[in-house]
Amino acid sequence: MQIEKLEKVRKCLLVQQLLLRTLINIKKLKLLKKKIILRRWWVKPHLYPDVRNLVGAYELLFNYFKLRNGEEFYEFTRMSVQNFYDLIYLVSERLQKQVCRRPPIPPEIRLAITLHYLGHGGSVSSEAMYFRVGKSTMYDIIAETCNIIQTTLLNIYVKPPDEAEWLQIAQDFEEKWNFPNCIGALDGKHIEINRPAHGGSLFHNYKNFESVNLMAVSDAHSRFIWFSVGDCGSFNDASVFAATDFSRKLFNNELNIPNSRCLINTNIRMPFTLVGDEIFPLGHHLMKPFSRRCINSVTQRIFNYRLSRARFTIECAFGILCAKWRVLNRALNFKLKTTNNIVAACICLHNYIITRNRPHLNNMHNANNRRREDDDYAQQIQGLPRDAPAIIRNRFAEYFVSDVGSIPWQYQYI
Repeated sequence: MQIEKLEKVRKCLLVQQLLLRTLINIKKLKLLKKKIILRRWWVKPHLYPDVRNLVGAYELLFNYFKLRNGEEFYEFTRMSVQNFYDLIYLVSERLQKQVCRRPPIPPEIRLAITLHYLGHGGSVSSEAMYFRVGKSTMYDIIAETCNIIQTTLLNIYVKPPDEAEWLQIAQDFEEKWNFPNCIGALDGKHIEINRPAHGGSLFHNYKNFESVNLMAVSDAHSRFIWFSVGDCGSFNDASVFAATDFSRKLFNNELNIPNSRCLINTNIRMPFTLVGDEIFPLGHHLMKPFSRRCINSVTQRIFNYRLSRARFTIECAFGILCAKWRVLNRALNFKLKTTNNIVAACICLHNYIITRNRPHLNNMHNANNRRREDDDYAQQIQGLPRDAPAIIRNRFAEYFVSDVGSIPWQYQYI
């Protein structure tokens, strides 16, 4: 009897094992069916190269505007024909793909697609249909081309200034914005994005949308001298700037900033400084306005006006950047790395176009004679201590209300 019972138990176990294996195999088949996607086409008919070359936006519009209508070409790519040719010369070698199964999309089309997307800010799907390329291909083209643009142009058009270039920037600020010894305007901007996966509230800013932080310094002509992009939108501008390598070098005097010099028509020796808003720390090379809650004199109000007038350049730079490259006016739906490359590419293109369209900005003025005389005269003047930024700000404020440092209209704006 016991043998028969054991035999029955063995058979039951075998049946259960067989059923379990059957269920497991059924689940595996279902998973395989989900993973296997039956493609109707290897390439959709409307995306064939022949169709793209016949009815795509590159052939119908881009080439037509390039040969016959320069104004429409500028609206299409946000730059002139000559600037486009010069840009494609710089990046074409890195944009060229190797021939595999199908002929690759040429570098000129890849650059035209990217510039049109950056300049008009449309959806990726509509741009893909417009140029007759696949949607996934469109994402790849934008990501790769923006990365190549920013890596190629960064060291040419957004390179750190040397001592002579700092002097030129200071002269431009003095002539155009009436702020002597100013070497740049500092500010931050929030670039709207879609919330990244598992991002939580890190990217949610005080303006109630998701963003990454763009921190930048501009010269007197609204060109960017330096920028940093990618920090979480929940961080304030001061903490973002303090964490950058540029900030460390600025406060350690490692940016090749010239030695202090005398203000024009005076023997007051002052350092070269950036200008920023109230949130930034006051430093030897960084001026900020007097707190609005503590202003108690006309001198302080005049200083705030003159500083805000010089700081207007960075506001203009952000405005021009977003007006020309309209993709920055809508939420970017890309990976964070691609988002940072898109913003960096727009900034590099911004500087590229301004510099190319204004060749005189590259010509250094011969301002060394007056500077050398001032420096020689200032050898006898005791310099300001490096740990006294408040004294520096007060000296600037007093200079702005003096006979040699005031401007006729400044009292109308306080």
